[in-house]
Amino acid sequence: MKVLYITHYTQMYGANLSLIQLIIELIPRGIEPIVILPPLKGELFNELKRNNISYYTYRIYSWSGKKTIFFLDYIKGILKCIITIINTFLLFRRLKYENISLIHTNSSVTYIGVYLKYWFKIPHIWHLREFGYKDYQLRYLYGQCFTSFIMNRGGDRFIAISQAIANHYSHFIDKNKIDIIYNGISDSIIYEDISPIRRNQIFQICILGGITEGKNQLEVIKALYILKQRNILQKICLNIVGSGSSNSYLNKITHFIKEKKLIDEVRFWGYQSNITQILINMDMAIVPSICEGFGRVTIEYMLHKVPVIASETGANSELIKSHETGLLYSLEDESALAEAMYELMINENKRIQLAKNAYIMAKAKFISSINTNKIFELYQQILIHSN
Repeated sequence: MKVLYITHYTQMYGANLSLIQLIIELIPRGIEPIVILPPLKGELFNELKRNNISYYTYRIYSWSGKKTIFFLDYIKGILKCIITIINTFLLFRRLKYENISLIHTNSSVTYIGVYLKYWFKIPHIWHLREFGYKDYQLRYLYGQCFTSFIMNRGGDRFIAISQAIANHYSHFIDKNKIDIIYNGISDSIIYEDISPIRRNQIFQICILGGITEGKNQLEVIKALYILKQRNILQKICLNIVGSGSSNSYLNKITHFIKEKKLIDEVRFWGYQSNITQILINMDMAIVPSICEGFGRVTIEYMLHKVPVIASETGANSELIKSHETGLLYSLEDESALAEAMYELMINENKRIQLAKNAYIMAKAKFISSINTNKIFELYQQILIHSN
């Protein structure tokens, strides 16, 4: 069975990490993948080549953006829409004899799967991974009503990566079409022999993910400053792992660090493909996202036996039971975050117990084979009903 996968970006962050893992695990089940992606630099190309996955690049625009939408944006949007339709038709012409059975769009921000569904006359699955405005400040160019109409008409089934995402989209998508399938993490990163006990002279805290306003790294730095003001004797290092897509937000962070004299307490790693070597040395991890659709990094922390503190927003409360598998704090309350950080810093036994509990839970519920099984079953159901 040939499946056409569509992704809107080329970096190896959450959505694409999940996509690659899914494809790798579906290939032995007879799935022949073809990936469509934009002609932009990114690690995804290397992953596709490394795993011998066929791909094509096309200039295809999103139907959402971060700016406030004015009249000129509509004009630009129409031009981009025309370019997208033309390029999508060229893609259709190129692939029409490939006997593709199914289309799987990897994000809600790209819509070419709708055109291809009707031209190929095959089912279309749409992965819902983001809230849109809440997490990435994205606005639909043509408004919510029109977008909802297109999604309902253009998607045969939708995969929501959490209950929070499903609840969000059920307001404008037929909820009977939405299946909740949590992301899964490869069991290759499960190391039974990793100890939750760390012996660092400097207390190591980690944040994984792209440096963006939605990921909210600045809130952790502000909490770190609160702890520093208390003259805590133990030295702390905050490790920020990921690259910045927004220069203005990154500048805001670096300005705060310099202003508050936190240069010695904060380390920027940039993008890292091998996170295991970093996480096995971390005492604590934080997920301060404004509204997390799932929290892939949360599960990665858990599988590396790193205790987690997360904002009580989005899907974080689905993954973490406070004081059992981690700690939750109120978003935008840096003092509450600082208290949670201090609580774990001074209580090694609690860190160890939270890490152990979370590891057991994550291993049981969020391994990629579980995710792959459910999505493969969904493929089979859709194809049976479409015949």
